[in-house]
Amino acid sequence: MASKTATPKHKKPRPDFPLFPHATGRWAKKVAGRTCYFGRIDDDPKGEKALEQWYKEKDDWRAGRRPRKRRRDGSGTMTVAEMCNSFLASTEQKMKTDGKLGPRTFEGYVQASKWLTKTFGRGTSVADLEPADFAHLRAKLAERLAAVSRRVMMTRIKHIFRESARNLWVSPPQYGTQFDPPDKKLINREKAKRPERQYSRQEVLAILGAVDTQMKAMVLLGVNCGFGNHDIGSLPLDALDLDGGWVEHPRPKNDIPRWAKLWPETVAALREYLATRPKPRHPADERIVFLTRFRVRWVRTLPSGGWHDSLSQTFGKLLRRLKLDRPGRNFYGLRHVCATAGGESRDPVAVDTVMGHVAPGQGKNYRPHMACPVSKERLQAVADAIHDWLFDTAGAESV
Repeated sequence: MASKTATPKHKKPRPDFPLFPHATGRWAKKVAGRTCYFGRIDDDPKGEKALEQWYKEKDDWRAGRRPRKRRRDGSGTMTVAEMCNSFLASTEQKMKTDGKLGPRTFEGYVQASKWLTKTFGRGTSVADLEPADFAHLRAKLAERLAAVSRRVMMTRIKHIFRESARNLWVSPPQYGTQFDPPDKKLINREKAKRPERQYSRQEVLAILGAVDTQMKAMVLLGVNCGFGNHDIGSLPLDALDLDGGWVEHPRPKNDIPRWAKLWPETVAALREYLATRPKPRHPADERIVFLTRFRVRWVRTLPSGGWHDSLSQTFGKLLRRLKLDRPGRNFYGLRHVCATAGGESRDPVAVDTVMGHVAPGQGKNYRPHMACPVSKERLQAVADAIHDWLFDTAGAESV
């Protein structure tokens, strides 16, 4: 196969020129091991503008700071791409140091940044954005996303601009009247048209009868305790009290503590799996309960900063094999089964404790250092309500 035609190699305008032509076609400079760029060579073949920019910014680069108001467009304000990159770098740093942001949330901001750069253009000055631009973005979002997803994406986009303004990178944008998120009426209308996502009792039993021991334990935790994908992926061994039949595991999404009573079936499945649990590949996973056949977490952060959900993929294949797959159905749907069936206990505060929700009036009292806010008898009642729905054959109805 013939090789692609190589791009002609650029050269320095003179031997003592401090910048070098990068393979990407830009003038560049290595500073403390970091490659800094100063414009495209085709637009500045003699490097005059690039050299001027280097002299203005070199003190900042050498001090390890990002140059303030660094411009490609000459407008004196940040471009859309620069604002997004600055926001993501700052957010990633907070995620690593503070632990307040999960990889899934960070990935959502990455997707929001992609929407901004693709729709507005990477080199567009943030100061030049007008209400008409945001109306165009809203129309593009409406072409691809449902009302709920659109509302979430617009919230993320506004957060990027708000945090950028707080850091004095840009001025607050003028959204106009055409960038308001979808209202609840539209969201409810779309929800009413969706195919049924909830699992029936017979479907949950069919799933339990078609899986191996580890997946059975994970499915039972989903229904019994309202565990989602990240709950399964991060569950530590010391969160389980198999002798007493309890689990105490803060919800990774919000760090709200939760407690749940384990069914005998859930305890039995966990014991059977733990007897054959493989040795983890990474020392950091030594105390993690569930590991894939590759001996890593089912839901894990990638070195690139994103995350990988093996549980979602494996469970999706299972649903297709059992012909139970429908749009919107996934492992997380088992959590909805737990909430709905658990509601038959008529104790919403106890259900919220199992689910990891902030119950009304208890927001200030939910703290990781507190003891369980409800009695074990009330949590037992929630577990019994779900258990009766799933395993009691005396005329049990679907949720």
